[in-house]
Amino acid sequence: MSRATKVIILVWCSFSLGAPLFAQNLLITPNEPFNLPSKEDNLSPKYLQLPAINILETIELELERLKNTKVNRQVFNKLYNKPKVNEKEKIRTEWKRAFGIDVWLPYYKAKELENWISDRFSIEVFKMKGRPQCENNECKYTFTTKF
Repeated sequence: MSRATKVIILVWCSFSLGAPLFAQNLLITPNEPFNLPSKEDNLSPKYLQLPAINILETIELELERLKNTKVNRQVFNKLYNKPKVNEKEKIRTEWKRAFGIDVWLPYYKAKELENWISDRFSIEVFKMKGRPQCENNECKYTFTTKF
């Protein structure tokens, strides 16, 4: 583009942008006072009054509404009682799903056998109950009692 066309476009853009700014009417004329509400009106009693509420009547209505509602125990139990999840079983099923076989079966069978043996060899002396515990190639009896 030539230099003259650039100058014409620049002048035209400056006029088109400047015209809307000065073409607006003034909202507040310079000679007119501001029409703001006084602070005294805000402190008048009509702004500070509380609505009249009959508290006993509202309580009675709320109690009547609560008496008429029926609570479905099954829905209540599902919403407010979290289901109990056995984390060990969940992890075991995930391992089984990942590998196709139950990897932890020997461990759980060994624990089951250990519990069965400790139940068979448990003894009771007075009010104390003793169960064998095998650790570090040693078997020790651990006694417990209730007070």
